[in-house]
Amino acid sequence: MDQRRFLWWHEAALSVLGLWPPQGISGVSFGVYWVYRILFLFVFCFAFNAFEIAGFFVIYNDLQAVASNLCWSLMHFTVCLKIGLFFAKIAELKRICARLRTSVFLPNQERSPGEPEVVAIAVKMSVGYLLVYYSMTVVILANCFIAPLYREKPLETLDANPADSKPEPPQNPLPYYTYVFCNALKSPCYEIAYIYQTLSTLVCSLVLIHCDNLYLFIVMVCTSQLRILNASLETVIRRATRNCPKQRWKDYAGLRTKRNDVVDRESFRLGANCVKHHHAILEVLDELEGIYNLVILIQFLSHLVQLCFQMFIVSEISLLSFDGLSMLAFVVAMVIEVYVYCQCGNEIEIESSKISQSAYNAQWTSSSEPVKRMLLIIMLRAQRPVEFTVGKFVKLSLRTLVSVVQGSFSYFMVLRKMQ
Repeated sequence: MDQRRFLWWHEAALSVLGLWPPQGISGVSFGVYWVYRILFLFVFCFAFNAFEIAGFFVIYNDLQAVASNLCWSLMHFTVCLKIGLFFAKIAELKRICARLRTSVFLPNQERSPGEPEVVAIAVKMSVGYLLVYYSMTVVILANCFIAPLYREKPLETLDANPADSKPEPPQNPLPYYTYVFCNALKSPCYEIAYIYQTLSTLVCSLVLIHCDNLYLFIVMVCTSQLRILNASLETVIRRATRNCPKQRWKDYAGLRTKRNDVVDRESFRLGANCVKHHHAILEVLDELEGIYNLVILIQFLSHLVQLCFQMFIVSEISLLSFDGLSMLAFVVAMVIEVYVYCQCGNEIEIESSKISQSAYNAQWTSSSEPVKRMLLIIMLRAQRPVEFTVGKFVKLSLRTLVSVVQGSFSYFMVLRKMQ
């Protein structure tokens, strides 16, 4: 699967979820799609999250129930934020995806013979992360929605007089503690609420998966382009020499010119292509940082709280139960998500910091002054490596992952002592 096809898959999935208006629709079709996306996202995301928040007023005196509800409601709140991001920044995101389809970001054998393999590795990693997200979602949701079938609620009586009352059979509770308009222990309200929670959680999970993976895919493609740029800069003089015939004189623009001058012109042309390539990568990354830095901050803060309460719930229930397996898988999924973000930020910083050294290794000593000045400009720009931030406060790196995990564990210990 190449990067254009993988981009198409994300765009198609986001279009079905109401976040990515398809290209080419206008007039009545565009209006119908807008009505669909507003109703779909409001019913299955925003309304569901509001019902979760309202459910806190019912379970506020049960710490374990509050912790469980907080884990899910924070995740769904993050989903609602990302939906708002896509509504506000859809034009910028579409422009970034359009740039990834241009010739600058597609494999080019002239720059480096190994470009297709480098780009293919980035696409395979993105597909692998997407499959991991899908697998974790299936495990979490399957255990979460099977668990109510094995829970028991206290028997309810039909009458206040115990002599006359007949106990009802045990009723299956809902997967989540949410506000329900009717009696959720009776049919058909129970079935309707159960199906609504199932569909809402599935929709929120898919929105979260594809929003995150689209961001990670763009970052991975840009990281692969930085690797290609490093290889291109190191070989720019060698490629220019190879492109010129091995003769002392050459006809250039109708004039007999020394071969060294021709090599310098070719080196300058190839170096200018590297400058354009570098500029295009930086433009995409700067725009992506401006779009996502605030959302990453909110997501990391919510993950810090979620991991704390998830560890608390795991310590309170049996890991062999469906609730325990679901929450344990939820913990693993949160850690993987934070790790992938931090790893991508770390990799792109490392690759961007190598550009200055790659330009220095370009065998420039015998080149002309314009070629040397061009390489010097690239080296000066590369002194400031690309850094993704968490809300402009802290750099996105593997140290950030350690800080999130340490903070979550500290809050977990405080919560255990409070209990």
